[in-house]
Amino acid sequence: MKPTHVFSMGYAVSVKQIVMKTAIIIIIATLITLPALASEGDAYHPDAFKDADSPWVDGQELRIANGIDAPELTQPCTKDGKAWFAGQVASIAVGEMVAGQDVVCTDTGGRSYKRPLVTCTVNGEDLAAMIVRAGWAFEYPKYSGGQHTATEAAARAAKRGIWAGVCEKPWVWRHKSRK
Repeated sequence: MKPTHVFSMGYAVSVKQIVMKTAIIIIIATLITLPALASEGDAYHPDAFKDADSPWVDGQELRIANGIDAPELTQPCTKDGKAWFAGQVASIAVGEMVAGQDVVCTDTGGRSYKRPLVTCTVNGEDLAAMIVRAGWAFEYPKYSGGQHTATEAAARAAKRGIWAGVCEKPWVWRHKSRK
């Protein structure tokens, strides 16, 4: 004969109630962790940007994978001989650039420091290229395959974004900061 009730702390609880409560807990836990379980091809719609190359979706930081690197929020740069935190300005500028637009980030399946690597488009246009064109990120040659070289050169020549001042390449600054 199968048991129909379990006695816990003096109360009789049916096996069916235990199974139902366990199933509900599993479903809730799954829904809470869905962003962390994202896989290649999943699409995201960013809520904000931590820095110019790191969109946020439902509290999860993503990393744009298209061979760009924006100054870090705490990375000191100079402009007109004065300290300038270009990373903070870049983050705000990119947020404003995409505000009210259809931004879609698609998971590439890769990871960078446990963050999903994504490619993003704004109304069908590559967001990484837009950020470099506006001057808010460096081309990251290690990962870009040269796809942003001409775009970065044009932004630099026009002194757009970070090129209005002097900023060390973010990957160099991070390496020095970790020492």
